[in-house]
Amino acid sequence: MLALSLAACGQVLAVEHYALQWATWLGGNGNDSQEASIRLDKDNNVFVLPYTLSADAPTTAGAHDRTYNSGADYYLAKLSPDGRQLLYGTYLGGSGDEYLNTHNLAVDREGNAYISVSTGSTNFPTTPGAYDRSYNGGAIDWGIAKFSSTGTLLASTFIGGSGADNPDGIYVDDRGNVFCTGASDSPDFPTTAGAYQATKGAGMDAVLVRLKNDFTGLLYGTFIGGAANEDGRSGYLDAAGQCYIVGQSPGAGWPVVNAYQRTYAGGALDCIVAKFAPPNPALRRRSPNNENGASHLN
Repeated sequence: MLALSLAACGQVLAVEHYALQWATWLGGNGNDSQEASIRLDKDNNVFVLPYTLSADAPTTAGAHDRTYNSGADYYLAKLSPDGRQLLYGTYLGGSGDEYLNTHNLAVDREGNAYISVSTGSTNFPTTPGAYDRSYNGGAIDWGIAKFSSTGTLLASTFIGGSGADNPDGIYVDDRGNVFCTGASDSPDFPTTAGAYQATKGAGMDAVLVRLKNDFTGLLYGTFIGGAANEDGRSGYLDAAGQCYIVGQSPGAGWPVVNAYQRTYAGGALDCIVAKFAPPNPALRRRSPNNENGASHLN
């Protein structure tokens, strides 16, 4: 530890030095890695999710898909804690493009990985019994996929409507139920009974969904939006099972309830924030991923 004296203000700061433990390349002969996500499991294995245009991205025996599909594919890799081993590597995609945002990966306590996908592939892989096995139309649909700790595809489904649907932040609770926020301009994006907002506002609305742990049904789906375009980007799930989402909007119309700031302040974008409480007290359980019961949708 190095002490740095700041004579101008009479303070002494303790500066810590971090030692580089490992660093590695990960990719193939095409473009890789735009807006990649990274997460750890309880054993400190490292999960990395870029998109790839490489036909030779490193894959492993027994993983879901060892063959590049077309256009932009997702690529999911699991590295050992020391960075020396590729524990698994797999493609995920179809004949169209799979687009990446910045918060598209979550990992549960068993080491299963969950991915939210913006897909333009009508043949994006889904699994038997999934909530929605058909591409719904528009430029892109949501795809939500779950991989085992060894890289096999356990469950996968579409979610969307007839317009453009774009998922982003994803989280899994201690029951394996999947929470995801994003945006949709589909008037028929699926909502559920008791939704906060069952009808889309103008333009693109933020959306929040909760998917059953076996991906066979939608437990909750709602729009959150108004007169402008709203986009849900990330979120957080607290110890009581209450869900917080954050995103952006370029204009007035975001619905305000018990708000600190009730009006759009101007500029190109303002931040939007909301909190949802589960209707069923039984859902208010501790998260497995943090001592205080809190975790994030990424």
